[in-house]
Amino acid sequence: MDVVKSPGRFDIVLVDLDPTLGSEIRKTRPCLVVSPDEMNRHIRTVDKARLIRRLGTADQETARAVAHTLVEMFALSEA
Repeated sequence: MDVVKSPGRFDIVLVDLDPTLGSEIRKTRPCLVVSPDEMNRHIRTVDKARLIRRLGTADQETARAVAHTLVEMFALSEA
């Protein structure tokens, strides 16, 4: 599909995770971009050199479910 220059939020991108460090996964895997587009242009968790190609974009229902799960995961609990 598309060559990845700057991935967008909820894009599914094939990422080369090899070579690895320690116990990281050592394979090429599809990954879902969850960070907002503004962060994708400036901040990287995965170096752009590892991005092989864009496979597609998550549909709206999946994107909402992922965003909801992330909100729940990172919500502050009342202690």
